[in-house]
Amino acid sequence: VTTFGGVPLRAFLADRLGVQATKPIQARAHLFEAISGTSLGLIALHEKGVPGLGAAARAARSLIHPLTPEAAANLFGEPGLARPNGAKFLQRRGKVAVGQRFYFLEIPGARVRLAPRYRMKGARPARSSQPKVVLDFPKREIRVFLYFSESDAQKLTSQLRQKVPAASLLASLKGIYDGMLKRVSANPLGAVKVIHEAAPIESMESPLVSSVMRTVGRVVSDKAREWLLDALRRELSAHYDKLTAQLEKATAHEADGVTLLIAFPAPILEKIRKLFKPGGVLAIPGIVSSMRKEKIGQYRLALSPGFAVK
Repeated sequence: VTTFGGVPLRAFLADRLGVQATKPIQARAHLFEAISGTSLGLIALHEKGVPGLGAAARAARSLIHPLTPEAAANLFGEPGLARPNGAKFLQRRGKVAVGQRFYFLEIPGARVRLAPRYRMKGARPARSSQPKVVLDFPKREIRVFLYFSESDAQKLTSQLRQKVPAASLLASLKGIYDGMLKRVSANPLGAVKVIHEAAPIESMESPLVSSVMRTVGRVVSDKAREWLLDALRRELSAHYDKLTAQLEKATAHEADGVTLLIAFPAPILEKIRKLFKPGGVLAIPGIVSSMRKEKIGQYRLALSPGFAVK
């Protein structure tokens, strides 16, 4: 079961509410249906007397989840409770559809965990680990941002301090980012940003960009996973202590979590560019074949405290 943005509900409960789903959780479910002119903030505001709701603030509305058929079936055993909606209404809480259904889990003792103030007015709820892949055509560069939640970042830092073997650490990293990048291939909308002359809004919501990325998105995700593993293996082999120091510094910052950026020069983007032209669909087989043969070249890696996904 996932919530907005493809974040697993299990991770959301742990990161935002401190509720570990390692055993059955007792909760009261509140179900809602959007009418014309409403928003999740308004729904949360009018639920007076419900612990965790009763305000339109981000901390309250962030606890409302989309009632997808998967959630309805797995949580309530009633898939018919849900009304399927397009993927664009499952990416962020600020965009909902009339008739879309939602649920809120009232869990005794659960409290929203707020991230410390960092370059913004006031605090915001803690985030879960999540990815962002940027295809920058003007720069011919693929940038992969991996945001690690505070708990995931602390676990990795602890392993580095203990000098665990690089193979073990790679396995831990792969376990975290593999799940994130699978969300990119399953539904690029919201997880992939395309910067291209033909898409000035720099968004997957451009029909042209969306069509192209649904075609090659899985291959891009597969290559990103492959290149990430190679890059991290090289870094741990050559710069273990340096990486440890950088991660320790980032996790010690007051900001919540850590963002890892790895950027790869990608000449293959010149070939993908052809897909944006009339008749570009004819080039798909050759482009996909070329992408699968691409090897990692030079790259740059950076660690930043907090959510530094751009």
